[in-house]
Amino acid sequence: MDKFRSKKSLWSRFLAFLSSVFNGGTIRSRKESSYFMHHLNDVDKNSEIYNYAVHVVELCDESVDIIRRRLALIERQKIVDENIAGVECFNKLTDDDAEKLKALLDSYASQLRDKSVLKNQLEGFDRSLMYMKSIEGDANNAVPNIEEAEKKQRLLRQDLMYLESEKSELEYERENLGAGLKFTYTFSLVIVIVFGVAILSLGYSYFYMGNNILMPAAIVISLAILLAAAIYVFRRRIRFELSLNTKKQQRAGELINKKTAVYAHYTNFLNYEYNKYKVRNSDMLKETINDYSLYKHLHARLEAIRKLMYQTEGEIERFLDTRQLNDVVTTIESFAKTVDIGDKRNYYRELAAERNKIEIRLSELDQAHIELWDKLSIYQQAGLKDDGLIDTVIKACIDETGRIINDYSGRGETEPEDEFLTKDQM
Repeated sequence: MDKFRSKKSLWSRFLAFLSSVFNGGTIRSRKESSYFMHHLNDVDKNSEIYNYAVHVVELCDESVDIIRRRLALIERQKIVDENIAGVECFNKLTDDDAEKLKALLDSYASQLRDKSVLKNQLEGFDRSLMYMKSIEGDANNAVPNIEEAEKKQRLLRQDLMYLESEKSELEYERENLGAGLKFTYTFSLVIVIVFGVAILSLGYSYFYMGNNILMPAAIVISLAILLAAAIYVFRRRIRFELSLNTKKQQRAGELINKKTAVYAHYTNFLNYEYNKYKVRNSDMLKETINDYSLYKHLHARLEAIRKLMYQTEGEIERFLDTRQLNDVVTTIESFAKTVDIGDKRNYYRELAAERNKIEIRLSELDQAHIELWDKLSIYQQAGLKDDGLIDTVIKACIDETGRIINDYSGRGETEPEDEFLTKDQM
């Protein structure tokens, strides 16, 4: 459209130039030398024949200028006619037809935009989603099972961590109990030695020194009984705790083994499901399902748009065929994107108006040319004793005119009408 407007602007300036020419100017500058004045170089400028010859030269110069202007207009007229031929078919449309075609093209262009947007959105999806096509139903059914398995796996992991912690504490407790039991054995040995020394001392004091040892002996024996009882009770308690600790560790080990087996079962199940659906967790699987659902929705919309475009394209083709507009259409897509019916119709009106102006001006130039050669005929038939000077100038004018026309025809342009070549009008 911008290119079209720029062309119009250029031709508008060209027409403005031609307008200035038509309003009295000439293509040849007034300051330039005449085409034919050199034929008068040998003529006395003070003679009567010179003045007549000058008028003839001026008329011949004007004739050549008219020829040049007319050829420029003919060339422009050809361009205008070519442009009219390209848009005339749009002007033949009725207002209702133009509105209908515009509505069809707007609808098709809108569908093209929607199609482009949908294709861009579809290209944004990972192509690995295509594997979901065959397992979408299984994936939907697998989501709750995977979520349940993940929940149980998570609880089992917490239980195993707790049991491992409890087992470690039981092992630590067993070490402490073992150290306590060992301490009781050592403490018992020390007590035996101490009381043995005490008894030997009492025996020595009684047998060799004759001392009364009843009270000391009673005290030592009482302490020995009390300490022996305390050590016995403490040792039994430690052994009981050791037995209970052993049972707890066995129970913890059994639970750990059992839960580990269940945990391994759920882990294997989840790994299988993750590999099957190419995900890392249930949330990712749900996201994949949602993405694939959106992909299917967009793909369905794209197919619907394509079907609608096919129908609209068929309507446009039938319309163009019935209105004989097929020659101006390369492809329906480019036609819908670039053609503005209103602009085409307005452009036709502008071209038609320009062609009318050109035809009027050509008619004016024709009339001016006829009148000019009527004057030249009068000079030529005046019977002046000019030794053929007037005929020479007129012949030079005819030769120049022929040369200009031949140059124009040599460029492959359509030859101008023969009326400019007929001697009767010259």
